[in-house]
Amino acid sequence: MMRTCRDTGDVLKIPTLPSLRRPTSAFFRQLGGTRGYPRFIKTPLRVFSVSRCAITTVAALAVACSGGGGADAPTGPTQPASISTVLVSGRSTLEVGATTQMVVVVRDASGTTLSGRVVSWSSSTPGVATVSDGGLVTALTPGSVTITASAEGKSGNISVSISNVPVATVALTPASGSLYVGESAAFVVTLKDVSGNVLTGRQVNWNSSNPNVASVTTNGLLNALAAGTSTISVSSEGRSAVVVLTVLTRPAEAAPVATITLSPSVGLFLLASPRGSW
Repeated sequence: MMRTCRDTGDVLKIPTLPSLRRPTSAFFRQLGGTRGYPRFIKTPLRVFSVSRCAITTVAALAVACSGGGGADAPTGPTQPASISTVLVSGRSTLEVGATTQMVVVVRDASGTTLSGRVVSWSSSTPGVATVSDGGLVTALTPGSVTITASAEGKSGNISVSISNVPVATVALTPASGSLYVGESAAFVVTLKDVSGNVLTGRQVNWNSSNPNVASVTTNGLLNALAAGTSTISVSSEGRSAVVVLTVLTRPAEAAPVATITLSPSVGLFLLASPRGSW
């Protein structure tokens, strides 16, 4: 016999029970009465004339709809799945001053992504790059750093390489010049990035196209050696600037008069005489 539970919609298979057409003496003894029926039961036949199907259906539905006693009954709160792997992803290269947000994914042994877990972040070299509690990395100085995310005893990491902001332009001041032989001078070099920010602490290389005319030191000091021209160049990280230097010879100066010699062949004398003596 089949019945459907109104609350759950489950279809029940109902067993057939023996007939309960009349009560027995034992039943009335449990009620404190006799076979002559208790006083509060006025129509015993109507009370106990219930079909086997109705009694069985009520009992089965009461058990099925209540969900009690079955194999699928809840046994208690579900325990959260354990973390098996922690994966960290994000940019692996940064320039000094830049920031990037790292992303962490936590999974269980079956590969299911877990949410709501507490993750802590750390940097292997805080002097190179720092990381916030939320996984935001800030690049400070050139170098390499490992960013690690940990959760419930499991961890994952990513290596990040930090580099300087590249040089975009190189400028020399003054843009041209001339020196006399024997003079020295220093040019000023200015390095800037693509945004026009002045860069410092970069390696700079100097060169003279004609070192016999003018030489240049590693600090940019020029020495004029002989008359002529030389192209002075400076470069940094693939960018360069040049200046054409002209070396001049000082003009000759007139020699100073040391002595004066007089040797006249005829002398001229003027004699004074008293007035009126001529």
